Amino acid sequence: DEEAGQKEDIEKFTAEAKLRAQRIQDLQVYLTMILITLIAAAITGAKIKVLELYEDETNATTFVPLTQQVKTNIMYTGNGYMPTDYLFFHSGGEVSDRANRSLRILNTLKTG
Repeated sequence: DEEAGQKEDIEKFTAEAKLRAQRIQDLQVYLTMILITLIAAAITGAKIKVLELYEDETNATTFVPLTQQVKTNIMYTGNGYMPTDYLFFHSGGEVSDRANRSLRILNTLKTG
């Protein structure tokens, strides 16, 4: 009976030790992830501050929006940008009969 009791005590002790070791490993993983997140946040903050120090004030925006025709039903432009030379733009420089027909239809839609 004594030997069986000792075996149970040893098994109980090893099970508790394994559980304790696993909890310690879990805590190590959690702390490592928190540390990595804090390091990433610190690097990002430092980068923002450095870029603010060296920011060029002459760097102006050069974006100019294109003029759009809003009352057109031409489906392939998505009711948006129409180049001024759209016949040549879409035909590759050659105006075909189909393009002329499209132009007539477009003109009647604009006026009517």
